[in-house]
Amino acid sequence: MSVSLYHNAKKFIRDIQRSDEVRRKKWFIGGSIVSVLFILLLWVVYVSIDFPRIEPPVSEIQKNAQTEEKKTNESVFNVFGRGIKNISDDFKTQYNTFKESIGKNFSSFKGDVQEKNTMYIQGARLNFVFDKLDPIPPTRLP
Repeated sequence: MSVSLYHNAKKFIRDIQRSDEVRRKKWFIGGSIVSVLFILLLWVVYVSIDFPRIEPPVSEIQKNAQTEEKKTNESVFNVFGRGIKNISDDFKTQYNTFKESIGKNFSSFKGDVQEKNTMYIQGARLNFVFDKLDPIPPTRLP
């Protein structure tokens, strides 16, 4: 049976290859959709196995419900005020961190700029005179 299934599948693929362009595009799009759905199914199964749902204990659910009730009793201005306070506190900490890093970088740059460089200029040491050569007289250029 497997041999006939193999030959039937091979014949089916050859028929698709020899068919017109429209039929080949339809089979290509259908095969692509089936492949994508199969991969998505495998991904969903993997995620559900790898990351099981964890239900919080009953006491946490009750605490969440109580905080939700408190939040519903607050006015809009209290909520906005708390949000603005959180944003301003975050901005202050980021500004202080930025200021400290700029201060450190500026002080190191200032130290590099104020550092004095020393330069030594020495005359050339001409120690390549050979003993057995005749001295060459200097010639004046015009």
